Amino acid sequence: MNRYKIVGILNFLFGIFGSCYSLFSIFVLIPKLNSVYQEFGAKINPVIIYLFPSFILLLGIFSMFVAWKLMREKQQKYFILGIIALVLDIVLLGLLVLASVLSILLPIYNLTS
Repeated sequence: MNRYKIVGILNFLFGIFGSCYSLFSIFVLIPKLNSVYQEFGAKINPVIIYLFPSFILLLGIFSMFVAWKLMREKQQKYFILGIIALVLDIVLLGLLVLASVLSILLPIYNLTS
């Protein structure tokens, strides 16, 4: 395996993980929690709740696009872009998933206190 393939596969895996997590959050988790929040009268800001999963989805799509270009064309510019995407995935994906979980669970915590 050459370096283009390794970076492409890693970008694709991070992209799939980010996209699946954000799509699950947007279409399953957040709507169910919104009904619970409305039932208990919790004040939530839907923009904040949907903002983080949307960023994760965009990052996942970007990573999969870079992986596709890298595996198809195997050029140095896409390799550098793939390395940048990997660094962004590692750093931002962890922070955005954490922020997303906090933005979803914080209204529940506010109900109990």
